[in-house]
Amino acid sequence: MQQPTLLASQDRFKGVNPFLCFCLSILYNQSKVLYLGSLQSKTKLNFFQAQFFMFNSKFLTLSIIIVLAVLSRFLPFPPNVAPIAAIALFGGAYFSDKRVALLLPLGVMLLSDLLIGLHSTLLFVYAAFALIVGIGYMLGKNISPLRIAGASVAGSVIFYLLTNFGVWLVSPYYPFTLEGLMASYTMAIPFFHYTLIGDLLYTTAIFGSYEIVRRMVPSLQTA
Repeated sequence: MQQPTLLASQDRFKGVNPFLCFCLSILYNQSKVLYLGSLQSKTKLNFFQAQFFMFNSKFLTLSIIIVLAVLSRFLPFPPNVAPIAAIALFGGAYFSDKRVALLLPLGVMLLSDLLIGLHSTLLFVYAAFALIVGIGYMLGKNISPLRIAGASVAGSVIFYLLTNFGVWLVSPYYPFTLEGLMASYTMAIPFFHYTLIGDLLYTTAIFGSYEIVRRMVPSLQTA
């Protein structure tokens, strides 16, 4: 059976941002191949094998989205516009296993940090990441645009509070006093709107990409 080409799938997403178009095309092709494979072997699959296939197709699709989102960290964006909170929220919302929801996105993030460069507040970034995964997990199956937007804003606030607490705690820029802590938060306020906007944009792109692919591939709708 002939597999769909990347060029043909890109035609489905005309008018979309080129980078997002490319990501969606990869996701569509991979999901299509998985679905066609399930049709070819449908008569050979028992119920448990079918459930295992649906789990793997969902896991692979979610993983590809996360990897593509992490790769976007290498693109030139304004300060504080990053996919970190959106990835954590997405992993928590869609991975049923809490350990996978935390460790898989965190592992991919760590690999990218090793390439970008480590810094003294990395532990606070990952602590915020873990808490945002928890927010995503609490979304459960009650996922709606309004709830996702609210969770994104909550994640932005958590990230702001924890990372700037870390800046105050480990950097030499602020005195180790309450006034120094307030100064750390105050100095970060001009960048906070970048965090809010970036998190909302990335959350929309990541959740939206999965929803588009899920509607195109029947096996993901029941996974």
